[in-house]
Amino acid sequence: MREWCLVLDCPSSKAAKSVGRQMQDLWSDVDVEANYGRVWCFAEYPGALRTLSNRIPEEARANLLMPPSMRVWSEQHHCWVDPAMPDEDPDSRELWIDDALEPHEIQWRVRLELESVFSFRAVRRELPKLARPVIATGNRSIELGARDAADATDIAERAAGFHGVASAAPSPIRGRLRRWWIRQQLAGNYSVGADGSGPAGYDFSSFGWGGGGHGGGGDGGGGHGGGGHG
Repeated sequence: MREWCLVLDCPSSKAAKSVGRQMQDLWSDVDVEANYGRVWCFAEYPGALRTLSNRIPEEARANLLMPPSMRVWSEQHHCWVDPAMPDEDPDSRELWIDDALEPHEIQWRVRLELESVFSFRAVRRELPKLARPVIATGNRSIELGARDAADATDIAERAAGFHGVASAAPSPIRGRLRRWWIRQQLAGNYSVGADGSGPAGYDFSSFGWGGGGHGGGGDGGGGHGGGGHG
């Protein structure tokens, strides 16, 4: 069973082919995605791959863009994920949130004020638990969509317990234009704020963020998969 994999990223297809040949001399289950400059080594258990990582020849290691990374198959997201951050795309660091709301249902918001800008990473890892879409971000704030007053109050109470959240306040989204704009953001029709000031909605590139529904489609995101999950 292909439950775990070790990913080796190379700077070119030529380098990936070379690294792939060397890894195939060490390991029985290896896939080479030359077009993506990537080599996948599969195993049923992570311990074997940790041992393999330590046995990578120096010649092969010199052809890697970064240290090898471990991934595990996620049935929830149908792709390979970083076991330490299972709700993020391991390549783009896009945050996956299974929204429990449709865009037209969003009538309220919950504004999370963070303790500092450095709290974003810790807080964002908790957001999938709330199953609510991110509708805006600021330097030290995150806004989540909610259905109504009761839903917003519940989300605020739960989010207030997250490490790094200084406060969480629910409020109605007033104005049809504002609600329409949020629906357009969530549908991916706009990538800048209504005032043209920059990223809005799900675009969190300044902090390595992403979001929305399941991204990637294929294993490892963007069609990568190394032969899929067997």
